Amino acid sequence: MVRLAKQLSLATAAAAALVGAQLGLGATLSGCGETGGKRITLSTEVVVAQGATQSFFNDHGWQIQFTQAYLSVGALYYFTGPPVVAHNNSLPHWKGFLTIPTAHAHPGHYSEGDALGEMVEPQTINLLDPDFLAPSEAVTGHYESARFTFQNPPEGELAPMLESHVILIEGQASKENVTISFRATADESDILNADGNPFVEGCVFKVVDIESSGKVTLTIHPEVWFDQVDFSLVSPSENGEPVNLTPGEIPHKAFVRGLKKGTAYDFAFVADSSPSN
Repeated sequence: MVRLAKQLSLATAAAAALVGAQLGLGATLSGCGETGGKRITLSTEVVVAQGATQSFFNDHGWQIQFTQAYLSVGALYYFTGPPVVAHNNSLPHWKGFLTIPTAHAHPGHYSEGDALGEMVEPQTINLLDPDFLAPSEAVTGHYESARFTFQNPPEGELAPMLESHVILIEGQASKENVTISFRATADESDILNADGNPFVEGCVFKVVDIESSGKVTLTIHPEVWFDQVDFSLVSPSENGEPVNLTPGEIPHKAFVRGLKKGTAYDFAFVADSSPSN
Protein backbone atom coordinates (compact mmCIF):
# COMPACT_ATOMS: atom_id res chain seq x y z
CA MET A 1 0.00 0.00 0.00
CA VAL A 2 2.87 2.36 0.78
CA ARG A 3 4.47 1.63 -2.59
CA LEU A 4 1.12 2.21 -4.37
CA ALA A 5 0.65 5.51 -2.56
CA LYS A 6 4.11 6.64 -3.62
CA GLN A 7 3.39 5.69 -7.26
CA LEU A 8 0.10 7.60 -7.22
CA SER A 9 1.84 10.59 -5.67
CA LEU A 10 4.53 10.56 -8.36
CA ALA A 11 1.92 10.22 -11.13
CA THR A 12 -0.05 13.15 -9.72
CA ALA A 13 3.09 15.28 -9.51
CA ALA A 14 4.04 14.45 -13.11
CA ALA A 15 0.57 15.35 -14.38
CA ALA A 16 0.63 18.61 -12.44
CA ALA A 17 4.05 19.46 -13.85
CA LEU A 18 2.84 18.91 -17.42
CA VAL A 19 -0.26 21.06 -16.92
CA GLY A 20 1.83 23.70 -15.20
CA ALA A 21 4.30 23.84 -18.07
CA GLN A 22 1.48 24.29 -20.60
CA LEU A 23 -0.19 26.97 -18.50
CA GLY A 24 3.17 28.66 -18.08
CA LEU A 25 3.59 28.83 -21.83
CA GLY A 26 0.23 30.51 -22.23
CA ALA A 27 1.06 32.97 -19.49
CA THR A 28 4.38 33.82 -21.10
CA LEU A 29 2.77 34.55 -24.44
CA SER A 30 -0.09 36.54 -22.97
CA GLY A 31 2.06 38.67 -20.71
CA CYS A 32 5.37 38.75 -22.58
CA GLY A 33 6.98 40.04 -19.42
CA GLU A 34 8.92 36.91 -18.47
CA THR A 35 11.01 36.89 -21.65
CA GLY A 36 10.99 40.64 -22.22
CA GLY A 37 9.84 40.09 -25.81
CA LYS A 38 7.11 41.83 -27.76
CA ARG A 39 4.19 39.99 -29.31
CA ILE A 40 4.54 38.82 -32.92
CA THR A 41 2.74 36.46 -35.29
CA LEU A 42 4.53 33.66 -37.11
CA SER A 43 2.98 31.94 -40.12
CA THR A 44 3.69 28.21 -40.19
CA GLU A 45 4.67 26.29 -43.32
CA VAL A 46 5.26 22.54 -43.64
CA VAL A 47 7.70 21.23 -46.23
CA VAL A 48 9.09 17.75 -46.81
CA ALA A 49 12.78 17.05 -47.35
CA GLN A 50 13.42 15.52 -50.77
CA GLY A 51 9.82 16.35 -51.60
CA ALA A 52 8.62 12.86 -50.58
CA THR A 53 7.63 12.51 -54.24
CA GLN A 54 11.27 11.66 -54.93
CA SER A 55 12.79 8.35 -53.93
CA PHE A 56 15.49 7.97 -51.29
CA PHE A 57 17.71 5.13 -50.06
CA ASN A 58 17.76 3.88 -46.50
CA ASP A 59 20.61 2.36 -44.50
CA HIS A 60 19.71 -1.16 -45.68
CA GLY A 61 20.01 -0.17 -49.34
CA TRP A 62 16.29 -0.07 -50.10
CA GLN A 63 15.06 2.63 -52.48
CA ILE A 64 11.81 4.00 -51.11
CA GLN A 65 9.12 6.06 -52.78
CA PHE A 66 5.75 7.10 -51.39
CA THR A 67 2.44 6.80 -53.22
CA GLN A 68 0.43 8.40 -50.40
CA ALA A 69 1.44 9.89 -47.09
CA TYR A 70 -0.63 11.58 -44.37
CA LEU A 71 0.46 12.92 -40.98
CA SER A 72 -1.57 14.25 -38.05
CA VAL A 73 0.22 17.35 -36.75
CA GLY A 74 -0.62 18.71 -33.33
CA ALA A 75 0.72 21.68 -31.40
CA LEU A 76 4.17 23.09 -32.08
CA TYR A 77 6.13 24.90 -29.37
CA TYR A 78 9.31 26.97 -29.61
CA PHE A 79 11.89 27.45 -26.83
CA THR A 80 15.15 29.14 -25.89
CA GLY A 81 16.86 25.95 -24.71
CA PRO A 82 19.46 24.19 -26.93
CA PRO A 83 18.18 21.18 -28.91
CA VAL A 84 18.96 17.58 -28.00
CA VAL A 85 21.30 17.19 -30.99
CA ALA A 86 23.76 19.30 -32.97
CA HIS A 87 24.27 19.11 -36.71
CA ASN A 88 27.42 18.11 -38.57
CA ASN A 89 27.13 19.49 -42.10
CA SER A 90 29.70 17.04 -43.46
CA LEU A 91 27.23 14.14 -43.18
CA PRO A 92 23.75 13.50 -44.63
CA HIS A 93 21.03 15.22 -42.60
CA TRP A 94 19.71 12.23 -40.67
CA LYS A 95 23.19 10.80 -40.01
CA GLY A 96 24.88 14.14 -39.41
CA PHE A 97 23.44 14.94 -36.03
CA LEU A 98 25.88 14.52 -33.18
CA THR A 99 25.03 14.63 -29.51
CA ILE A 100 25.77 18.03 -28.07
CA PRO A 101 27.46 18.48 -24.67
CA THR A 102 26.54 15.95 -22.01
CA ALA A 103 24.05 18.20 -20.24
CA HIS A 104 21.77 18.00 -23.30
CA ALA A 105 22.80 14.67 -24.80
CA HIS A 106 19.77 12.67 -23.66
CA PRO A 107 16.07 13.66 -23.91
CA GLY A 108 15.81 13.23 -20.15
CA HIS A 109 18.35 16.01 -19.72
CA TYR A 110 16.82 18.39 -22.24
CA SER A 111 16.13 21.81 -20.75
CA GLU A 112 13.62 23.68 -22.91
CA GLY A 113 14.26 27.08 -21.31
CA ASP A 114 11.71 29.85 -21.87
CA ALA A 115 8.67 29.34 -24.09
CA LEU A 116 8.61 31.81 -26.97
CA GLY A 117 5.91 30.61 -29.36
CA GLU A 118 3.14 28.12 -29.99
CA MET A 119 1.02 26.88 -32.89
CA VAL A 120 -1.90 25.08 -31.26
CA GLU A 121 -4.35 24.36 -34.09
CA PRO A 122 -4.02 20.68 -35.18
CA GLN A 123 -4.26 19.66 -38.81
CA THR A 124 -3.87 16.58 -40.98
CA ILE A 125 -1.43 17.18 -43.82
CA ASN A 126 -0.75 15.42 -47.10
CA LEU A 127 3.02 14.98 -47.19
CA LEU A 128 2.93 14.74 -50.99
CA ASP A 129 1.36 18.20 -51.09
CA PRO A 130 2.07 19.92 -47.74
CA ASP A 131 0.53 23.23 -46.83
CA PHE A 132 0.47 26.03 -44.26
CA LEU A 133 -0.68 25.45 -40.71
CA ALA A 134 -2.36 28.02 -38.49
CA PRO A 135 -0.34 31.09 -37.46
CA SER A 136 1.77 30.91 -34.30
CA GLU A 137 1.38 33.27 -31.37
CA ALA A 138 4.87 34.22 -30.25
CA VAL A 139 7.19 36.78 -28.72
CA THR A 140 10.55 38.06 -29.89
CA GLY A 141 13.62 36.35 -28.52
CA HIS A 142 16.41 33.83 -29.07
CA TYR A 143 14.97 30.62 -30.58
CA GLU A 144 16.95 27.36 -30.38
CA SER A 145 14.66 24.35 -30.07
CA ALA A 146 11.12 23.15 -30.66
CA ARG A 147 8.59 20.47 -29.76
CA PHE A 148 6.68 18.52 -32.41
CA THR A 149 3.37 16.92 -31.40
CA PHE A 150 1.36 14.11 -33.00
CA GLN A 151 -2.36 14.89 -32.83
CA ASN A 152 -4.81 12.20 -31.73
CA PRO A 153 -7.53 11.98 -32.87
CA PRO A 154 -6.63 13.47 -36.25
CA GLU A 155 -8.35 16.72 -37.18
CA GLY A 156 -8.94 18.72 -40.36
CA GLU A 157 -10.41 17.97 -43.78
CA LEU A 158 -7.92 15.19 -44.49
CA ALA A 159 -8.38 13.44 -41.12
CA PRO A 160 -10.50 10.60 -42.64
CA MET A 161 -7.51 9.60 -44.79
CA LEU A 162 -5.68 8.54 -41.63
CA GLU A 163 -8.35 6.04 -40.55
CA SER A 164 -7.74 7.14 -36.91
CA HIS A 165 -3.95 6.60 -37.12
CA VAL A 166 -1.54 9.49 -36.49
CA ILE A 167 0.44 8.63 -39.63
CA LEU A 168 -0.20 6.55 -42.72
CA ILE A 169 2.34 5.93 -45.47
CA GLU A 170 1.95 3.77 -48.58
CA GLY A 171 4.70 3.24 -51.09
CA GLN A 172 7.22 0.92 -52.65
CA ALA A 173 10.63 -0.26 -51.50
CA SER A 174 12.96 -1.68 -54.14
CA LYS A 175 16.31 -3.44 -53.93
CA GLU A 176 18.00 -5.37 -56.73
CA ASN A 177 15.13 -7.32 -58.38
CA VAL A 178 12.73 -7.14 -55.44
CA THR A 179 9.95 -4.57 -54.99
CA ILE A 180 7.79 -4.49 -51.87
CA SER A 181 4.54 -2.53 -51.84
CA PHE A 182 4.05 -1.50 -48.23
CA ARG A 183 1.72 0.29 -45.87
CA ALA A 184 3.10 1.79 -42.65
CA THR A 185 0.86 3.20 -39.93
CA ALA A 186 1.29 4.24 -36.32
CA ASP A 187 -1.15 5.06 -33.55
CA GLU A 188 -0.67 7.41 -30.62
CA SER A 189 0.19 4.45 -28.37
CA ASP A 190 3.11 3.63 -30.68
CA ILE A 191 4.73 7.05 -30.59
CA LEU A 192 4.45 8.05 -26.92
CA ASN A 193 7.77 9.22 -25.52
CA ALA A 194 9.40 8.02 -22.29
CA ASP A 195 7.11 10.35 -20.31
CA GLY A 196 3.98 9.01 -22.00
CA ASN A 197 3.41 12.09 -24.17
CA PRO A 198 2.73 12.12 -27.94
CA PHE A 199 5.48 14.55 -28.84
CA VAL A 200 9.12 14.82 -29.83
CA GLU A 201 11.11 17.27 -27.71
CA GLY A 202 14.36 19.10 -28.34
CA CYS A 203 14.01 19.39 -32.13
CA VAL A 204 16.39 21.79 -33.83
CA PHE A 205 15.14 25.32 -34.38
CA LYS A 206 17.94 26.78 -36.48
CA VAL A 207 19.32 29.31 -34.03
CA VAL A 208 18.00 32.78 -34.65
CA ASP A 209 17.11 35.97 -32.81
CA ILE A 210 13.57 36.68 -33.97
CA GLU A 211 12.79 40.37 -33.77
CA SER A 212 9.71 40.63 -35.99
CA SER A 213 6.84 38.64 -37.45
CA GLY A 214 7.69 36.17 -40.19
CA LYS A 215 7.43 32.54 -41.31
CA VAL A 216 8.44 29.40 -39.46
CA THR A 217 9.12 26.44 -41.74
CA LEU A 218 8.77 22.95 -40.30
CA THR A 219 10.78 20.56 -42.46
CA ILE A 220 9.88 16.88 -42.12
CA HIS A 221 12.47 14.24 -43.00
CA PRO A 222 10.78 10.94 -43.97
CA GLU A 223 14.20 9.40 -44.63
CA VAL A 224 14.73 9.38 -40.86
CA TRP A 225 11.52 7.40 -40.33
CA PHE A 226 12.54 4.64 -42.73
CA ASP A 227 16.33 4.64 -42.46
CA GLN A 228 16.51 1.47 -40.33
CA VAL A 229 13.56 -0.42 -41.88
CA ASP A 230 14.79 -3.66 -43.46
CA PHE A 231 12.17 -4.55 -46.06
CA SER A 232 13.75 -7.98 -46.58
CA LEU A 233 11.82 -8.91 -43.42
CA VAL A 234 8.51 -7.90 -45.05
CA SER A 235 6.67 -10.57 -47.05
CA PRO A 236 5.86 -9.54 -50.64
CA SER A 237 2.20 -8.95 -51.49
CA GLU A 238 0.37 -11.90 -52.97
CA ASN A 239 -2.53 -9.90 -54.39
CA GLY A 240 -0.92 -6.61 -55.41
CA GLU A 241 -2.18 -4.79 -52.31
CA PRO A 242 0.33 -3.04 -50.01
CA VAL A 243 1.66 -5.22 -47.20
CA ASN A 244 1.25 -3.80 -43.71
CA LEU A 245 4.28 -3.30 -41.50
CA THR A 246 2.91 -5.34 -38.61
CA PRO A 247 3.05 -3.77 -35.13
CA GLY A 248 5.44 -5.66 -32.90
CA GLU A 249 7.57 -6.94 -35.78
CA ILE A 250 11.08 -5.63 -36.48
CA PRO A 251 10.28 -3.44 -39.54
CA HIS A 252 7.41 -1.67 -37.75
CA LYS A 253 9.52 -1.19 -34.60
CA ALA A 254 12.24 0.45 -36.73
CA PHE A 255 9.65 2.71 -38.36
CA VAL A 256 8.25 3.78 -34.98
CA ARG A 257 11.75 4.51 -33.64
CA GLY A 258 12.30 6.77 -36.65
CA LEU A 259 9.07 8.65 -35.96
CA LYS A 260 10.32 9.48 -32.46
CA LYS A 261 13.68 10.89 -33.56
CA GLY A 262 14.09 14.64 -33.25
CA THR A 263 16.20 14.68 -36.42
CA ALA A 264 13.01 13.97 -38.39
CA TYR A 265 11.67 17.46 -37.62
CA ASP A 266 13.51 20.77 -37.81
CA PHE A 267 12.45 24.38 -37.82
CA ALA A 268 13.72 27.56 -39.47
CA PHE A 269 12.60 31.20 -39.64
CA VAL A 270 12.43 33.89 -42.31
CA ALA A 271 11.41 37.43 -41.37
CA ASP A 272 8.63 39.26 -43.18
CA SER A 273 9.86 41.74 -45.76
CA SER A 274 7.97 44.41 -43.82
CA PRO A 275 8.88 44.07 -40.12
CA SER A 276 6.03 44.27 -37.65
CA ASN A 277 5.64 47.39 -35.60
